[in-house]
Amino acid sequence: MKTKPLFLGLATLAGVASVWFGWSASRTRSHTVTPSSHVADGTEPPNGATASPPPLRPPNPNGRFEKLSPEERVRLARKGPVGG
Repeated sequence: MKTKPLFLGLATLAGVASVWFGWSASRTRSHTVTPSSHVADGTEPPNGATASPPPLRPPNPNGRFEKLSPEERVRLARKGPVGG
């Protein structure tokens, strides 16, 4: 009979399932937000804690070229990379 491959497959499946469920359970616990610490309606959080500031915008790598004229862009492009 071929019981050894069957048991090996079932053991592998059980191991993968336990790792999967353990990972998802730990992820669920670490990302829960309690209603007392979450400021949804704009009121102050309890215990005198301050609300966190809004996140900053990501930097715009092309922002330094937005205010240049086409001639200035060509001049900078012909100049080459800085420090290179």
